[in-house]
Amino acid sequence: MSLLERFVTRTEFENYEDFYNNFELVVPEDFNFAFDVLDVIADETPDRTAMVWCDDKGNDRTFSFEEIRRYTNKTANFFKSIGIKKGDAVMLI
Repeated sequence: MSLLERFVTRTEFENYEDFYNNFELVVPEDFNFAFDVLDVIADETPDRTAMVWCDDKGNDRTFSFEEIRRYTNKTANFFKSIGIKKGDAVMLI
């Protein structure tokens, strides 16, 4: 089963109207984007481009899914080390 098929009820539609009327997302109760999407893509294609960052001074950086996984794991472990747990409100800027 593909990643797409895990989170939608259908992947084939006859036309736009069919899509509009019948497209439905399936979001599990315990859905976690990092585990359910990011880690799956990183497992399957770790070197695939996940994000391209650039600023107004001409600097840029390309991140792979494996790099993003590594950074999100580091962040989650840091939060855990300072007592932040599931359900706590966190704001990042």
